[in-house]
Amino acid sequence: MSTDTLTKKFKFTPTLLRDDTQYEAEGGWYDSNRVRFRNANPENIRGYTKLALDALSGTPRDIKIWADLSLKSYIAIGTENALQIYEGGTIADITPITSTTTLTNQISTVDGSSNINVSLTAHRRTSGDRVVFTSMAATVGGDVFLDSTFTITTATDANHFTFEFTNVASATSASTGTVTAGFLLKSGQVNNNPGLGWGAGTYGTGTYGTAASTTNITLPLRNWSMDTFGEDLLVNPRGGSVYIWDATSGTDTRAYLVTAAPSAVGSIIVSEKSRHVIALGSDDVGGTYDPLLVRWSDQENYAVWTPTVSNASGDFRIQRGTQIQQGVYARGGLLILTDVALYGMGYVGQPYIFTIDILGDRCGSISPHAARDFNGVLYWMGDANFYQFNGVVSHLPSSVRKYVFDDFNLAQKEKVFCGVNEEFSEVTWLYPSSDSNECDRYVSYNPVENYWVYGTATWTVWDFGGGIFENIITTGVEASASYLYNNEPENVYYAVSGNNQIKGYNSFIKSSDFDIEDGNEIMFVDKFIPDFQLSDPGGINANPKVQINLGAKQYPTAVTVTKGPFTVTENTRFQNIRLRGRQATLQISSSAAGTAWRLGTFRFDLMPDGSR
Repeated sequence: MSTDTLTKKFKFTPTLLRDDTQYEAEGGWYDSNRVRFRNANPENIRGYTKLALDALSGTPRDIKIWADLSLKSYIAIGTENALQIYEGGTIADITPITSTTTLTNQISTVDGSSNINVSLTAHRRTSGDRVVFTSMAATVGGDVFLDSTFTITTATDANHFTFEFTNVASATSASTGTVTAGFLLKSGQVNNNPGLGWGAGTYGTGTYGTAASTTNITLPLRNWSMDTFGEDLLVNPRGGSVYIWDATSGTDTRAYLVTAAPSAVGSIIVSEKSRHVIALGSDDVGGTYDPLLVRWSDQENYAVWTPTVSNASGDFRIQRGTQIQQGVYARGGLLILTDVALYGMGYVGQPYIFTIDILGDRCGSISPHAARDFNGVLYWMGDANFYQFNGVVSHLPSSVRKYVFDDFNLAQKEKVFCGVNEEFSEVTWLYPSSDSNECDRYVSYNPVENYWVYGTATWTVWDFGGGIFENIITTGVEASASYLYNNEPENVYYAVSGNNQIKGYNSFIKSSDFDIEDGNEIMFVDKFIPDFQLSDPGGINANPKVQINLGAKQYPTAVTVTKGPFTVTENTRFQNIRLRGRQATLQISSSAAGTAWRLGTFRFDLMPDGSR
């Protein structure tokens, strides 16, 4: 046995190898959080700042960034209860009003209560729906003025509902005037939920008159699709109608119904070349909904949908799947993903207008937002695999696939959202882990450097927006509220939370097992020599640092002995340690606000040792 000390350099494979055992993945990285690889070396990702201090209403399910003809920038966000627009630092509610009514002597209060009671026959509203009151001719209860938007707290019965005011009434009274009530688009569900209760489930199941406790019926969450038509915004709450928002009218106006469009639509997308609005999943001309029917408007006219000899509207039914999930422009054409297959849709003009051809089978998408184009290749997440289309559909080899799908809440799979980080050439999927109803994890693939990473996050949607904004725009949850964030601004290595409170942005990466002489020798590690780039580009941390932990064990299933944490700064030349084992692991972590770190080449002083 040699007793000579060796200074050994360790370079690990630049990707996570999580689907192998930690021992089998020797020479690679095994676990991480908020880390990427750049030129084969790991570094922590940048942090985020709030784009707007005001919270969003609801949990975002889609986002769209665009600019009008005057280069004014907009961000549209769709949630379970609202459609909102960010412009110039403020967030405006542009949720469409679907019906209006005039209430006369139908509003009442109780002295000392903040509850406002409304009497309206067959109102068909539920808790969480919103109503806008305007044209108030009189106050109610002495101090209550209703010129505002309110959320219904209780639907008492079919003819009465209640909402809460900001202050209490000073009198028990009914209104003596009139008010116009505009009912906003009905709220959807924040989660996929089973359809329980009386009448749910298969006919004949269970005892007559008894509410169902289990069912194969799922009440879907509120999802959205959005696209621009010129400088205006077309929106569709999944399964609902098509609405348009006129940018020239300003953010104090609401989206309104496209009356001639189909009344039930799965999602929409605007043809880039031919300027048709395309409904992916739609009711037909007779009003029967078909989740596999592709239907399109007249060319350059979103308001004409009924085919005639003098227009270019039409429809086509695809065959594979149970529903269309999403349409994405890639490789010069429109690609349509169902839950089973991939189709290509191309404009050919009169008389057929479009052709639709199947491009791949048994490769369906997991959600309505799970696919994104990057550099002419379509990437998407399926129910148990990742896929790509570069002219041919193929599985996307992944070293973290099993890890991701083994910890996945499939009941909320419609929340999966795919985004692209063009700066770092990453395609990222947000998804809910098995312990969460919301997206709390991400997995990223870099097709340029061919690496996979994953981590934790509270993002629900994101959009690069073609560079209209300086950074990627994401939405995330903080203290049970959703906000718009600038994600990864240059030189920002912290998170802004609360009232502009700065906090550390945790990151770590852990290696797989490594050894000497294929594990035939016990090794004794005497010291390590770190090689880091450490900095604070934002100027809030005078002493950027990372923590190092080293672990060792005799056998793959043995208990790991850990040494550390050891603090490494720019001035750390080496660190003496005494660590003995057949296999060892290295972990780098940082939680200090402002710290940017990047690993170079790690070296250990070690020697073969006895077996004790």
